[in-house]
Amino acid sequence: MFNSISVSPKTHLSERWLVIKNAHFKFVVSEFTEELFKEVCGIEPNRVYIMPKTSYEMSETELVTIHKKLAEQCVKEGFNFSPRLQSFFKWRAGQ
Repeated sequence: MFNSISVSPKTHLSERWLVIKNAHFKFVVSEFTEELFKEVCGIEPNRVYIMPKTSYEMSETELVTIHKKLAEQCVKEGFNFSPRLQSFFKWRAGQ
């Protein structure tokens, strides 16, 4: 039927998703926090994707800084990093 499922929890991660072996989990964050580590506890790192939380008002320097910081932390922790390209190109829904 499908090869993988992308789960992007907005408030908390329901345990029902954890048993689905081809599910991957994307967390949009500003920084690595204790709360994030509690949320991903028990999930294999290769199933976790971290995406920076950004805004269209951020400068290119701010965007590069948050992307670099989170990418380095992902490498350290063994998580996947997912860049937020729409922020760099100022893409918005419907454009």
